[in-house]
Amino acid sequence: MKTELTEAPYDRLAHGFAANYCRAAHHNAKMIVETISRVGFDRDYHRNGWIPVRMAVEQTVIGAPVHLATTSGFDDWSRLTPNDVFQTSGLGV
Repeated sequence: MKTELTEAPYDRLAHGFAANYCRAAHHNAKMIVETISRVGFDRDYHRNGWIPVRMAVEQTVIGAPVHLATTSGFDDWSRLTPNDVFQTSGLGV
């Protein structure tokens, strides 16, 4: 932690880092789709997003990052029920 920063500049720095991280993740996913297409892989690829695993004890804190992401313009973050995770990921098929 940069101890010489007060709370407001620290928050701006953290938000800037998080936004760049999210943009990089989106760009990475786009590059994967482009590579599959360009190389001609014969795969049934679906870009359904990322599903980070959270244990039951962590469920109470996941709302804060989801809220921050959506208020920062990254509206593809959401909370999923365990059943939704299985359906979305294809693990429930």
